[in-house]
Amino acid sequence: MDPVPRVGNRNPGFSLTPVGDWVLELMTLARRIGCPERAAGLLAMFDDEVVSSWLTSEDRVLAEIVLREISDAQLLPLVPRLLGEWYQLDDVTAGKLIVRLAKVAPAQTSTILQHAARTLDIGKDAHRVQGVVKAAESIGSRGVPAVSALVERLKGKGAPTLMYYSGIVRAAVKLRMPEAPSLTAAALIELAADKAHAAVMLEEVFQELAPDLPFFRMQLELEFLDHGYYFRRVPELFMPGAPVEYIDELAERGACSYMTLLFILEMGHENHLGSFAREMLYSMPKGASNAALRLGLLFVIACAAAQYAATSFQLHNHDLQGLLDVLTLDIDPLPCAEAVEKAILAKARPVDAGKIVEEWDRARSFRGASRLIRVMGKLGYPEFVDPLLRCVTEDEYQPNVLAAAEALANLGSIPEPCDFIEENLPF
Repeated sequence: MDPVPRVGNRNPGFSLTPVGDWVLELMTLARRIGCPERAAGLLAMFDDEVVSSWLTSEDRVLAEIVLREISDAQLLPLVPRLLGEWYQLDDVTAGKLIVRLAKVAPAQTSTILQHAARTLDIGKDAHRVQGVVKAAESIGSRGVPAVSALVERLKGKGAPTLMYYSGIVRAAVKLRMPEAPSLTAAALIELAADKAHAAVMLEEVFQELAPDLPFFRMQLELEFLDHGYYFRRVPELFMPGAPVEYIDELAERGACSYMTLLFILEMGHENHLGSFAREMLYSMPKGASNAALRLGLLFVIACAAAQYAATSFQLHNHDLQGLLDVLTLDIDPLPCAEAVEKAILAKARPVDAGKIVEEWDRARSFRGASRLIRVMGKLGYPEFVDPLLRCVTEDEYQPNVLAAAEALANLGSIPEPCDFIEENLPF
């Protein structure tokens, strides 16, 4: 049985001295003016004992900023000392520190991660536990024993919810642990009373399984917001011949048998995504709530669609208007965005400026508007200046404002995007 280390606060050391205040102010200023390398240079002026004292200070702001700015090279020699003091640190500071230590010294950190996973008070040391999970997640297979130890300790009612909020479910998925599908199903069942939380959890899992694919989010928008796109409306996102109409029908029916879902998963290309969805289906109990079953269905359907996601995009049959329509889709992320942008830049001519402005006016409330604005900046037609200026001064959607300011800077119509936004900020 491992002894439980004492968890608590150490004395503030150097943290509240005038020197600490001075360094804190200069590092904050360096970051604000866009020169983070100067902040790291400031820290290099001090010896290991002083910097270590700042990193373990009770002054959380100082500890957090020093941790953010210190270089890996300067942090590496401090690892043994910091790991030796880790259990005595403030819970919040300890949680953030262990994540960075795992990055620079994964082998040394993995031992303390396993020990902490077996001994920490999971309810009381919440930030420390979250840090352990994030650190374990970041070091790959070395982190699996720590996450497994936490899973073993969390049993009974409420455990799946705690696993989700502490990041254990996400870590298990990312590390491809065998129990990840059943942990996801258990968390879904407990969280389903609050559909929003359950949906967010499943979206996080889906993004770990299928990064940068919008398919589960598309399902949620159709289900809960009553707008969006069926898969059959965006064939550009799928391989030729993908059974997107059939997949859409499964979601529209409202219910379908497990056998039907398994069948469509097996129609796709065999991969980890399909295996995960199948195992999750098998883990869903018959007595699960309708809300849990419905969200689980939408998740599995998104996984089925992802098996047919295009890896290259056939756009040669699209005219300019067709390309603009795809680029401005109200979908984010849009997997084909880069390919569509290149096609527009190759096809557009100055005579098309009016058509492009009309498209921007039509789609300015869509998430794809900022993608079109970036293209307008690269095309650089003079007709774009007035609509882009209106966007900066009138639009309330921040991504559009930032993209428009950058586009105007590319056009030479404003000196610096940041200064112009600050003077004309509409929000």
